[in-house]
Amino acid sequence: IGAAALLVFITVGIVFWQKKLNGIENVANKEITASEEQFTQGFQDYFKNSPKTSFELALSGKKMLDKNLPELAVFYFSRAAEIDTNYRDAAFYLGYSYLKTIEKGKTLRPRSGRAKNEKIYTSFYLPYTNFLEKALDAFSKARDLDPLYAPTYEFLAYTYTQLGDEKNAEICYTKSVALKHGNSNH
Repeated sequence: IGAAALLVFITVGIVFWQKKLNGIENVANKEITASEEQFTQGFQDYFKNSPKTSFELALSGKKMLDKNLPELAVFYFSRAAEIDTNYRDAAFYLGYSYLKTIEKGKTLRPRSGRAKNEKIYTSFYLPYTNFLEKALDAFSKARDLDPLYAPTYEFLAYTYTQLGDEKNAEICYTKSVALKHGNSNH
């Protein structure tokens, strides 16, 4: 599948979700859920069969972040990290994409059938609710690949804080500061 087909696929998906968010969709909740799952599966299938290199996928993921589409960036960085398990930046930006998706998801209105006060971290394309844990996993992988990269520790500290783990947050923050000041023994 070429770049043009991907662009059409993404455009159709965006139009679908815009209609849904505007209340134009006149489909039962059950059918909407099935459509979401079908769309997500189709997107994942595309990436599994993509002939792109991990570097090309990561560049595309970065472009999605630049366009404020972190939920799409997750697909690119996930695939890049899957192709090259030693690619620190793919793991790092995967974690970052999950955090940005959470941030973006907090501005979305609740889907029908959900309590108004329920925290939702679902995005348009990712029907997951454990984005913080996924971000933690990705940042941990990036740390394991390059234990001297200070930004990884910064985002690990932030993620641990969001998860309520102040002890690990402090450890990571301290390590980040030490690395920035040239002391990797801390």
